Amino acid sequence: MKKLILLFSLLSLSLYAENFRLETLQQNTIPISNYDGNLMIEDKAYKEKNILLFFFGTQCPYCIKEIPDINELDFENDNLKVIGIHAQHEISDNKLKAFVKKKGFVFEVLAFKDGMKIVEHLIARKMWIGGVPYHILIDKHGNLEPVELSEVLHKL
Repeated sequence: MKKLILLFSLLSLSLYAENFRLETLQQNTIPISNYDGNLMIEDKAYKEKNILLFFFGTQCPYCIKEIPDINELDFENDNLKVIGIHAQHEISDNKLKAFVKKKGFVFEVLAFKDGMKIVEHLIARKMWIGGVPYHILIDKHGNLEPVELSEVLHKL
C-alpha cells in the first residue's frame, strides 16, 4: 500500500511539473523542471550543486564590475555553478555573445529569449522587480533565494 501511495505521489508531482529547456549562448541545453516554484536543473553538470543566477545588463557599470568576482566564485567553488542572464534590455544573441567574450565570462550565459523565461517566472512569483545586478541562489533542492553577492559563500 505504501508503494502505491508513493507511486501516486510521484505521478501527481510530475503532472504538476512544468519543464523547459533553456539554451545558452555556448549552445548547450539546460533542462529545468519547475515544481511549484522550485527550479530543479536536470543537467548532470548542475545536479547536486548550488546555482547562482546572475542577472546583468551590458550597460550596467555595477554588473560589469561584478563579473571578475562572479568568475572567481564559479571557478573556485566545486559545489557552485553560475548561470548568467541578460535582463537589462532586448539584445541580439550575437551582441550578447560579443559582450560575454569581451568581458571574459567563464560561466554559461542564457540566450536572451531563454533568459526571459526565467525573468518572467521570477516576476510572476514576485521575486524580482527588474533591477540589475541581481542574484538568486538556487540550492540543491530547487529553493530560490535572492542574495547579495557578498552573501553567496555564506549560503553554500
